[in-house]
Amino acid sequence: MKKIWMFLMTIICSIGIAICVAQAWFINGFDVDPLATGSSTEAYYHSGTGTELDPYVITTPRHLYNLAWLQYLGKYNKDKKNGTNFPATYFKIGTSAGITIDMADWPLPPIGTAKYPFIGNFNGNGATITNLTTTNKFSEFNGKTPSGVNNSNFEADYCGTIGFFGAIGAYDGNIISESDSTNNSFTYDTANNKVYNFYLNDNEVHTCRSTTLIGAVAGYVNAEISDVGVIQPHLNIQTSATSKLSGKTSNLSDFAVVGYAESAYTTQKTKSSTVIYNPTYDYSHFNFKGMGSEANWGGSIDFYKTWTRIQTVLPMSTTYRVSSYRNSEIQYNYTHEDVYTTGSTSSVYNLSSYSRIARDM
Repeated sequence: MKKIWMFLMTIICSIGIAICVAQAWFINGFDVDPLATGSSTEAYYHSGTGTELDPYVITTPRHLYNLAWLQYLGKYNKDKKNGTNFPATYFKIGTSAGITIDMADWPLPPIGTAKYPFIGNFNGNGATITNLTTTNKFSEFNGKTPSGVNNSNFEADYCGTIGFFGAIGAYDGNIISESDSTNNSFTYDTANNKVYNFYLNDNEVHTCRSTTLIGAVAGYVNAEISDVGVIQPHLNIQTSATSKLSGKTSNLSDFAVVGYAESAYTTQKTKSSTVIYNPTYDYSHFNFKGMGSEANWGGSIDFYKTWTRIQTVLPMSTTYRVSSYRNSEIQYNYTHEDVYTTGSTSSVYNLSSYSRIARDM
């Protein structure tokens, strides 16, 4: 009888534990994944706790789906708040580098919205994400949405800033979490708010909003994005749409890959100044009686024809002895403007004078 009683107690305890663990899926009203068969919050991802040393690891389309919808619901913003600070949540694709995740038939909302921007750290780990459709049109999710989100309460306007990521970093400089009316007084880990190291191949971004900001990788950027490759992206925009940030840009997309980036996160072409120390100089010395002004003698020189001309006209010259002549010098200086100087000397030179020579000789 005692053994039977212990057996029954074990079953009851097991049921109680299962109920408590399952409850973790729905805390704070997050009925996020009605299709899931897991029994703990770690089932959202392959592994991890979301810290820098133990990031959430994404290996399947389901994991990326969970990230997008949990971010949409503000799970990594308002629920992560620690006093007045929002610590970064860390994500990494793959247990090894360079995996491929095929997102065909897994349409997603943008990761990070104007209401709950992405303020975490996303390491793509060299992965390729293929065939992904990001959309803010509810019907295009094809029924794959959390049970608490439906067509009537889906906040499509917040998803008007759209790309694979919607908004990265504090949106428009001041919003971290719109659930807090005093959000401007809060801080977050801007140094580690990064998105980097992955490829998007054949991804589509659809926006049905009349005001929008769109990019293949991100709609709005107020953080660091680096080492991201985009292959054959497709952007689908309403023909009458206008900019969602008209105060900053009139464009729906400034860069196509990114809709709009704050100036602190746009890369400027490198400007360099070169200083030459101890430069060398090139001098040109020549003597002249007068400057030629005849046309058609410029351009490339055929030295054979020039020599032929000289041989022809040399006997026609008259020689003069002069007691002075002008000397000119051009100095090509690589550190400042060229210098041109003239002078005179008392040395005696024999100069030859030639009559006008026909150009076609």
